[in-house]
Amino acid sequence: MEERKFISVDMLKEARDNGWGYLKAAKEFNVKASTIAMACHKFGIQLPAPNVAATWVKAESVEEVGEPIPVEPRKPSWSCSPDAIMRALKRAGKA
Repeated sequence: MEERKFISVDMLKEARDNGWGYLKAAKEFNVKASTIAMACHKFGIQLPAPNVAATWVKAESVEEVGEPIPVEPRKPSWSCSPDAIMRALKRAGKA
């Protein structure tokens, strides 16, 4: 049976100070990510989320975007069959 590993508050603070997320901290401390998550929950420490979006967008492209385009609110749309429309019109006396 494998020896149980404990995560201390100091270990979690080190991970937070280094900017590690759950997966990176788990790899560094040789435990599962769920172990890190449970220890963070237990001690009330939040690790930063991985910064994935920063690798997708270049800083130059953000400046070129400019003003956002206003979006008009959508009107509610209804969908039904042509037969349902004909029945409703007949009931209303318009067909």
